[in-house]
Amino acid sequence: MALSRSIRPLSSICPGAPDRNPLQTARTQYRFPQQPSLDGNTVESDVEKIQFAENAVHYQFTLQMAFDHYKDIQKLFSELK
Repeated sequence: MALSRSIRPLSSICPGAPDRNPLQTARTQYRFPQQPSLDGNTVESDVEKIQFAENAVHYQFTLQMAFDHYKDIQKLFSELK
């Protein structure tokens, strides 16, 4: 005899948790291939590598800005002492 389980929202188990599934609400992103491939693979490694490098540069820039801001605040507090 199989056990039937009802699917309950997460908020009924854990108060404060969102009711929606983030995988269902996530926006799907798709790049249209520039050149069709013979095997049907739509991933273009060159484009993906460029996007990865661009994201890495943006990430490093954001980290550097946050670190510089932290250093400025730390300097300000040390001058107030």
